[in-house]
Amino acid sequence: MARLLKLDRGEAARVALAFGILMLVVGSYTMVKSVRDAIFLSKFGITELSLMAIGLAVLTSFVVTIYIRATAGIPRNLLILGTYGVVAASLFGIWAGLGTEDPSSLLPWVLYIWSSVFGVFTVMQFWLLANDLFDPREAKRFFGVIGAGAILGGMSGGFLPKGLAAIISPRGLLLIAGGMLVCAAILANIVWPLRRRDQKKKKRKEKKGEQGGGIAALKESPYLRLLAFALFFATVTTTLLDWQFKGIIKAEFAGRTDEMAGFFGALYGYLSVGSFLLQLLSTGWVLRRFGVGVGLLLLPLSLLF
Repeated sequence: MARLLKLDRGEAARVALAFGILMLVVGSYTMVKSVRDAIFLSKFGITELSLMAIGLAVLTSFVVTIYIRATAGIPRNLLILGTYGVVAASLFGIWAGLGTEDPSSLLPWVLYIWSSVFGVFTVMQFWLLANDLFDPREAKRFFGVIGAGAILGGMSGGFLPKGLAAIISPRGLLLIAGGMLVCAAILANIVWPLRRRDQKKKKRKEKKGEQGGGIAALKESPYLRLLAFALFFATVTTTLLDWQFKGIIKAEFAGRTDEMAGFFGALYGYLSVGSFLLQLLSTGWVLRRFGVGVGLLLLPLSLLF
């Protein structure tokens, strides 16, 4: 593979480690999603799920904003070690709580909310790490290969719950997911000394008064406003579809948590396979043949159909 991509020894190590970190992070989150969906739907209905969706939209943005401000200036490797370690410890704690004789009815809510929140900044921290590891020219060469780690992680994190459903309870999968994050944190600290030279010399300068830059950029840029509106409508649509779909699954499995976890795992695994095939076989051809405009219309037109 190194010869195929024309990598030298230093580049090969960085690419391989980045690939492994992303695979573990996405695999862990995919596995937790399978568990949290099964446990929550076995205890509650789609009415509670709709309330969850509304609350998560507000909570996630708030928590991520606080997280970014609170962790500014911390070296990336230590931040990843702390973040992934805390998330892994929380998964171990929820695993223990669900295994008690009379588990709290709040735990499914905690798992659902917390997994949705940490799923954002664990992946975000990886791509910030990737920015430290690769310069723009290297990113163009390697990010496609590294991004395949996310697809492989989605496949493994999806199919493992299905394959292990007969021998491990859904809550037991939380231990595996937490262990994957611990391994990702270790790999991140192994690859950290290999980061690009300009990042080693760079001193972080956090200037006061720049925290509101995101809103200011939206006000000044029509392009960013259009992207924000597109993301808003896409999120609303996918949330409604997800709510309807999970209502059907709730009725179909009628509280059979183990089977539901296996189903969600297989679903997420097959979605990763489909995404990989779509990316490999058709995306490039569509963009080359018809352009970006037509490519962007395909998803909303397929949903409308």
